[in-house]
Amino acid sequence: MQAEGRPLISVVIPTFNRANCVAEAIQSVLNQTYRNFEIIVVDDGSTDNTREILAGFGDKIKVICQENKGVSAARNAGIAAARGDWVAFLDSDDLWLPDKLKIQVQDLSKYPQAIAHAVDAKIQGYGEYDTTLFTLRGCVLEFRDKALRERPLLEVLNVQFFTPTLVVSRRVLLLEGGFKEAYKIYEDLELVSRVAIKGPFVVNTYVGVIVRRVGTPEASLSHQHVRDRCTSPLVVCQILSGLLDRDELTHSERACVRRKLSGARFQLSEAMRSAGRYREARSLRWQSLYDWPSPKAITRAILGELGLGGVWWRMRTCMAGTREFRRSELDATRAGRKET
Repeated sequence: MQAEGRPLISVVIPTFNRANCVAEAIQSVLNQTYRNFEIIVVDDGSTDNTREILAGFGDKIKVICQENKGVSAARNAGIAAARGDWVAFLDSDDLWLPDKLKIQVQDLSKYPQAIAHAVDAKIQGYGEYDTTLFTLRGCVLEFRDKALRERPLLEVLNVQFFTPTLVVSRRVLLLEGGFKEAYKIYEDLELVSRVAIKGPFVVNTYVGVIVRRVGTPEASLSHQHVRDRCTSPLVVCQILSGLLDRDELTHSERACVRRKLSGARFQLSEAMRSAGRYREARSLRWQSLYDWPSPKAITRAILGELGLGGVWWRMRTCMAGTREFRRSELDATRAGRKET
């Protein structure tokens, strides 16, 4: 039960050199129709006038200043300072729509067994998407039909909810140790995957977040990691391998993780081959086949042995059509957004 005088929700906003947009993000929280929250902004060593912007909000926000350690460390600092039963995250260049928290609190009251809640998000940025995350993932009708997901790991892996769409139990976040600070990309997927093993999620198709890319791609530290084609699939392989070590996985969850690990290893093998690391590429191709020895995986491995692995991905995109291409674009956008 919530203690009297404490906020129900702690909103954690990490920021680094975002003086041009952090005020707009904070104001989108202050504009929420649900009011029982606190705002914790973690300035991750900004060198611009971010601190002056934050000072203008006075006691409406709590500011934590630290040396630059990255987005995961900044979020963890916010979690440690949080007083609410629930923690919500907002990146400093994204926005919440006014009813976002109200809808999430209503749903969590309806499903008290849930340990997290996610809403949909509209993506804005280079190339300007005119759609939402759930539409791109093809899951709108599924979530409308059934909001409570008793075993949400498969949805987390398939949809890859954006961090600003989530409200998560602070108790579970602390139990899981927060974000792993060694991860520079996909740190949110890694944590949310671990949380998803611990209990049910509620998913609402309300579009409550606008996810934006502000500035140029080169301005983000995480974009620099993504420019190396090997980095993104390597991190995904690490995350999926870590999940396979968890005893809590059901048979179907373990099968899903192995299938996705197979695809990630093959993607990494192609990146290695393109980089001239042929021995590593060959080893990864056969590991991929071992992970999930399906006819598709066998075909993929044979094409890879013939140096035609890139053909596989082009064929896959053509067969799936424009929608699959846009999903791939979204994954690239998601991985390369920013450091904080």
